[in-house]
Amino acid sequence: MTIATIGIGYGHPRVIAGGLSVTVGAAWVSIQRQQQVIMRDVNLLKQLRPQIEESQQVSEFRQDISNHLQTIQQTQQAITQKLFPDPISKIIEICQQFHDLAGQQLNIEKVTEKDVQNALEQLLRRELRRYQSGEPDIRREYPVPQTYSHGCFIDFLLVGCGCAIEVKQVRAKSQKEIVKDLAIDFEVYRNASHRFHTLICFIYDPECKLINPAGLINDLSGDRGGFQVRTVISPYGATN
Repeated sequence: MTIATIGIGYGHPRVIAGGLSVTVGAAWVSIQRQQQVIMRDVNLLKQLRPQIEESQQVSEFRQDISNHLQTIQQTQQAITQKLFPDPISKIIEICQQFHDLAGQQLNIEKVTEKDVQNALEQLLRRELRRYQSGEPDIRREYPVPQTYSHGCFIDFLLVGCGCAIEVKQVRAKSQKEIVKDLAIDFEVYRNASHRFHTLICFIYDPECKLINPAGLINDLSGDRGGFQVRTVISPYGATN
């Protein structure tokens, strides 16, 4: 059992507890110091509180921005799909706008058919990624069965869209040569038409050298016995 007594006499009052003697003044100083530490911590928390709240607000604000951006992307995708419910119609629109969207990358005087193919692939990947919210499966130089084609390749096969693209450049070939080359391609591609139902003939004519683009479109477009041919001339922009 611990007995505590207070001695009053000359000098400082003392508290005697458990055999220890402590002056009241020293005990009071110790209490004051503890209070000072507590008040310091309280004041520090008060100072940090606005920063903590601001940090939470910033985090919430960032989340709100992320949610808004996601909503905008979903809305854009919905609008695009509403305007172009068929992905092939979107691909045709991309081809029609090729000269406006990618023509500045190409040197018209030196551009080759390979350059056009490379630029078109970049454009297709960028625009279709926005359209379908995912990486499109675009295959370059897709081989036609060698039994029929002797090593012939389709410029682009867009898996999942049922669509293939053949690229021609007017600068390198005349209108008659383009028609002749594509007529041969049509016969060969028929043997690979199980992979697509629409072939888009994309003809790049940056210098508008075609004498009768509408006639070329009519000559090439239509049913080719296994797939439909759609023809796009850019920058002419007509299609059928």
